[in-house]
Amino acid sequence: MGNVDTDKLKQLLYAMIETLDGDNAETDINAVTEDAPPVTEDTNVKPVKQTPKSNNPNVRKRQPYGLEENLFLDMPEKDMHKNDVAIDQKLKSSQPVVRNRTAALIDVKCRVCGKEESVSGQLIIDGVNRYKCNGCARGAG
Repeated sequence: MGNVDTDKLKQLLYAMIETLDGDNAETDINAVTEDAPPVTEDTNVKPVKQTPKSNNPNVRKRQPYGLEENLFLDMPEKDMHKNDVAIDQKLKSSQPVVRNRTAALIDVKCRVCGKEESVSGQLIIDGVNRYKCNGCARGAG
């Protein structure tokens, strides 16, 4: 498996036991160390640093998703977009144009199957001789 550093392994176990049990950690540590072989001091091993828990009242603990209070609902900015109707009407340049023009249809023949259709001129890109109908365009080739 490889070289296992027993000091690091013990420190990891101690840290895990402390986080799981809290007050009962010392009794479990003694049980773990009784079975372990004697440890020699190694100068290259760095002790594991534990970060202290913050006592800052401004730092909130995160709760699981969906359980936190939605603070945006209490803010006045929530409804500010509803008050902008008058300025939106003044800034609007003109009413939208109604699109009711009919497309100029062109009679074309499919170059693969020979089917004749009337299609919009905007669908003809490479010329009337290069047109493919939808059924042939979906297939390979």
